[in-house]
Amino acid sequence: MSDFVAGLHPLVIAGAIVAAYFAAALWALGANLVLATRKTDARLVRAGLLRRWWRRYRSIWLRSGLTLAGWPHVVDVLLRTKRVSVATTPAEVVWEEGRAALYRYRSTVRHAEPVLVVHAVVSKPWILDLTPERSFVAALANAGFDVFLLDWGDPAPEDAARGLTAYANTLLRAERIVLTITGRERVHLVGYCFGGTLCLARAAARDHARVGSIALLAAPVDFSVPAGLNPLMTHPLFKPVYVLDEHGLVPAAAVRESFHALRPQAMRTALTAWRRRRDPSFRKTYDPLARWVWEHRELPGQMFFDLVDLFRTNGLAAGTLELAGEIARLDDVRAPVLALIPEHDHITPSGSSHALTTHRGLDVTVVNAAAGHVSMIAGSAARETTWPRITEWLERNQGASGSS
Repeated sequence: MSDFVAGLHPLVIAGAIVAAYFAAALWALGANLVLATRKTDARLVRAGLLRRWWRRYRSIWLRSGLTLAGWPHVVDVLLRTKRVSVATTPAEVVWEEGRAALYRYRSTVRHAEPVLVVHAVVSKPWILDLTPERSFVAALANAGFDVFLLDWGDPAPEDAARGLTAYANTLLRAERIVLTITGRERVHLVGYCFGGTLCLARAAARDHARVGSIALLAAPVDFSVPAGLNPLMTHPLFKPVYVLDEHGLVPAAAVRESFHALRPQAMRTALTAWRRRRDPSFRKTYDPLARWVWEHRELPGQMFFDLVDLFRTNGLAAGTLELAGEIARLDDVRAPVLALIPEHDHITPSGSSHALTTHRGLDVTVVNAAAGHVSMIAGSAARETTWPRITEWLERNQGASGSS
């Protein structure tokens, strides 16, 4: 009998550890649900010694839970997808500001007015230059455009206070650099996901004349549409400060898993990847895409707060969003706008982008794409479907001296 009891000791100890783990996690979650505030006050981004200690403790449990939620990505580690080459199109850095960098791609320029591509703020811009065969920026360069790409970079702890206005100001300065380098008076903006929202908001607030056109690729506009991240961001129990770490940043894992929660298919994707791990043609496409999905970026706390406010107030669509002291009114945008809207987008609801058509002051062309949020820009059919529509749009909106 004593041997039987002794044999249970390891199981009892293991059970106690697991129970203690979940008890501590539940306590941390419960305490924050009760004590944390729903406010997005900028003062909450920074914290004193005691609050930083509390956030560090809370962040440990949050990261642990996110790691468990993302366990199917162990397959990507085993397949060594992080070693695959990405961003293969030749480019040079022409300007840097803090963490942000402006790239210029090599091309035989046939169209005088430059194109500035603006990526989202929470992921790497590799999705726009995934492989030589699936590179959107290479397609623009091959079409004869002088192509620039604004990469926001990975935020550091000192960037925690950078919000929407700071990002918009960086975009403005990048535009000026592009015009200075090229000697032109107008630049054409192409924004993907929230990068497109930034382009639109910035053009609605100031310096309207320098923008020749705006192409929005799966860009959210009306944040009140009850789909995508809206149910989370506007939920009464959601406390934005809960996801900040001790530095005032939102962990990259939290960003990644929030998107995964919108379409839970990590397990199925992992099983498919493992079954086809010896298929070179499959790995050629899967590996760079898996690396992009896995390597999200941290988000400055203030930027996160501003995003939450966008969802809760719908400031851009309502005409109340303030950037650097200016109100961003969509009806003030003078540049023609192309809205490329994926029909199967789980991140940006199609109704959010279609809201552009309700603003009569806008010159909007809507193109619906039978694709998803990612496949519209990096899918196998993008070369024949969405890319030509964008290049045709840019060519059509070149200025009087646009062709050379």
